[in-house]
Amino acid sequence: TDNAYELYSDETLEADDKAYFMKVQDIVSAAVDETKFLLTVDKMRQAKTISTGNNPVETVEVLGDKYILNKVERASVLRHFIIDNDFSQFGLVNAVTRASQDVDNYNRATELERIGGTILEDSIKSIKQNNLVLLPRDLNQDLGIA
Repeated sequence: TDNAYELYSDETLEADDKAYFMKVQDIVSAAVDETKFLLTVDKMRQAKTISTGNNPVETVEVLGDKYILNKVERASVLRHFIIDNDFSQFGLVNAVTRASQDVDNYNRATELERIGGTILEDSIKSIKQNNLVLLPRDLNQDLGIA
């Protein structure tokens, strides 16, 4: 009550205010983090609905050309893409990020993980813009995309 506050020092009241606002900040941070998490999960769900076509070799070649992957990286991405048998954009993201674990160079592995995230973002942008992404070159040309 108001009388109780008269008993507390300014330092105690300041600490009490600080604790209260820290609790509010924690609640807001948790809500924002949960929102970010749910948005990421939604992006992944959407990426599962986007097919990369029926030729994983060509898909990985297009990916390799776009993101400058060397032959070893392309082979690793292709191997994981085929083993996982998920030829959606989500499967491609997983193949790229899994291939990053096969790379000895930390900086390059981190770059491959970033590329995986970029593919996910590009997939969602393509849905919003009704564009197709990472199709084999000849199909892109047939559709007038390349």
